[in-house]
Amino acid sequence: MLIGNSCISIDNLSTLIQNVPKLRHGLVKSDIFPQDRQNFSSCVKICSDGVINNLTNVPNSEGIILYLRLLRSIIIAYNDKETTPIHRLYHAWFPVFVSRWWYTWIANMRKVDLDDILYELSGIKNNRKNKKHQFFITNNAYYCIEINANQLMYLALLVTEKKLPPEAMNIYLFSSQTCEGMFRSARSISGTFSSVVNFTVQEFFNRAQKLSLLNKIKTESEFFSMNGTLVFPKHYKQGKKLKKHNIISNHNTLNVDIISSTILQAFNDATNLIHGFKIKNFLDEKKITNMKQLNSYIHNILTQRINIMDYSDLYEEKDETSDSEDELDIVCQFRK
Repeated sequence: MLIGNSCISIDNLSTLIQNVPKLRHGLVKSDIFPQDRQNFSSCVKICSDGVINNLTNVPNSEGIILYLRLLRSIIIAYNDKETTPIHRLYHAWFPVFVSRWWYTWIANMRKVDLDDILYELSGIKNNRKNKKHQFFITNNAYYCIEINANQLMYLALLVTEKKLPPEAMNIYLFSSQTCEGMFRSARSISGTFSSVVNFTVQEFFNRAQKLSLLNKIKTESEFFSMNGTLVFPKHYKQGKKLKKHNIISNHNTLNVDIISSTILQAFNDATNLIHGFKIKNFLDEKKITNMKQLNSYIHNILTQRINIMDYSDLYEEKDETSDSEDELDIVCQFRK
């Protein structure tokens, strides 16, 4: 991948592992060359502060540092349980604005110029037939960044309007594993001698309310234990206590003004970060200088993608991955 005057390559991480002691970054070769593509633990290690700080001593590593910061913000926004709602919004929108600047730069650059920059930085002579999408993250990844950030903003606004409870901002619970665990717990409420494993939706809601009450009692007995209170026995796997601020979060500070200032701060930080890659000066010439112009440009691009008509046979099999990756070049042709 390519961003401005920097190349994003795994070679920088390989150099870090070879030249810097493991105690300083904690990486091994299997972390950057994983056999399992869904190895999330390796992704967390690669995005750690130790790796990012030590990469500053590796030559020509500015691009990979920006990319790792983008990934780290995504992890903090959607997976970290200790993130407050305001910081969750910030780290959700920071990668959005970085990706928008990055995408806008690639869309306005000529393919020949991108190939020349890549050859100058890495010595790789690119095939002229390849498309622009190879210089950017996959379309699926970019869509996820945009959709998740906008959905999180929507949830935050509903919380400020008191249409949703503050617990709706605990989005790390929005996963299939949590839902499956909830269903298993609801099914386990059945009596010992009961053979019924299925129940209606209303019965599930009733059991979910019982589980909610039990969890509330367990939490209060753990953090506000007093003489005479109920104490629930715990499984050894649940022996580790959660931090108190994870359970009792300060949602009272979530309002429209603070949300607006947080999004603006994320935009300013992303813009300042992009300044070091000689992208902003090029986009200034294209009259894309502020948040409104950037958002309007991305909105037009995404609208053109949606309006692209597909006249292919509905029953015809085709490679969806390759088609989606060519969307960037199709939109650029439409703009011309």
